[in-house]
Amino acid sequence: MKPFFGGFELKYGDVQFAWVLNDTLYFKVDDGNRPDFEEAGVPPFEYERNGKVFAVRKLHEAPAFLFDDPDEMLVWARKAIDAEMRAQKAKAKKKKRPKKNAKAKKNALSSRAKS
Repeated sequence: MKPFFGGFELKYGDVQFAWVLNDTLYFKVDDGNRPDFEEAGVPPFEYERNGKVFAVRKLHEAPAFLFDDPDEMLVWARKAIDAEMRAQKAKAKKKKRPKKNAKAKKNALSSRAKS
């Protein structure tokens, strides 16, 4: 655990899977584990800026019952780790794809050089 935006981040290796902000634990969420949080009725992380409230759907408050059940807490933490690993994989895959505009510019420059 190390300081992060006025709270703390929890990591498994290089995978940041949870935050603790204002004494509240938030787990990383994606479509794979979001139904668990919705079923438990816990809200996403929210913050206010300029009088508007913003919800961060990729972070949800950990349900209170997890603090009384360490085995279940571990299951939810692992699901949060998996969610963040999927997000990192998707982000890396997106970076590897060449941009269409860059390819078009390269072809245009090649055409001009041949003229």
